[in-house]
Amino acid sequence: MLTDTKLQKYLGIITTFSFSLVGFALLAIHQVLANNAPRVENYLKVDTIAGLLHSLIAIVLTFATPIIIFFIIYAGFLYVTARGNEQQLQQANRALLYAIVGGLLILGAYVLITIVSNLITAIIE
Repeated sequence: MLTDTKLQKYLGIITTFSFSLVGFALLAIHQVLANNAPRVENYLKVDTIAGLLHSLIAIVLTFATPIIIFFIIYAGFLYVTARGNEQQLQQANRALLYAIVGGLLILGAYVLITIVSNLITAIIE
């Protein structure tokens, strides 16, 4: 339960915060009305959401490809070091399966975004 002093303390904090927000809002309105509003520059060179998704998945694909190759090589190393041990062979099978499934998921996302982007572009034009 809140005591009177805690309640007064919280109300004082909320009131101070509210007045500071009003000051920031007035400053923002003044900048917009004076045409001095700060501008955000587009460093991505992408103008659509589809283009943004395409760029992001291309970046993910660039980073994921060496990782997937590493895990496929690691699975091969597990196969070599298993030397007939059933438990280690199952571990190597799982590692290879997960590496391939992960690669297919990332590649599938890239293909899906490319197809949807091309369809939307074709519909708009």
